[in-house]
Amino acid sequence: MQQTEAGRSLIELLICLTVLSILLVKGVSSYASMQKRQHLIGAAQDSYFFLQRARSESIRNNRTIYVVIQPLGASCLGLSEQPGCQCNTSQSCVIDQQQNVLYYSAYPSVTLTKVSFGNPPQSRFLPPRGMATGFAGSLQLTNGEHTLKVLLSNMGRVRICTTTPPFSPFKSC
Repeated sequence: MQQTEAGRSLIELLICLTVLSILLVKGVSSYASMQKRQHLIGAAQDSYFFLQRARSESIRNNRTIYVVIQPLGASCLGLSEQPGCQCNTSQSCVIDQQQNVLYYSAYPSVTLTKVSFGNPPQSRFLPPRGMATGFAGSLQLTNGEHTLKVLLSNMGRVRICTTTPPFSPFKSC
């Protein structure tokens, strides 16, 4: 009587480990790319909603609301009833005793690369319709692979578009 042993050979095990390591490397790089893209989308959408909030505050309270942009160093946006607040200074950008600041440091792979709101970089929304007449501009955010622009028109309309090849859900600028 002959006994046969069931099991895997060393070569089969090595082939299996090689295939698994290739799949793991591809998966990790795909995940990192997806995470960078989500950070960029999050920063652009938060900027969009921040500008929309400034417009809403102007309409609701029937007063001028200023948006201050700090493009260098620790980039941030700040809302205030007074021009020239410093969004990197605590309790400087305040509306109704609440600090209103968006810090881009919350998005580690995103950089604010271009601001076209004038010098100093700021905008304002005027009551009663929340228009940004004379203070239109854009913010450009990038993660190294993709670039998104947050645009503000003179009419107070805010939108997001991409300057790199379009990716869902953003259209080309």
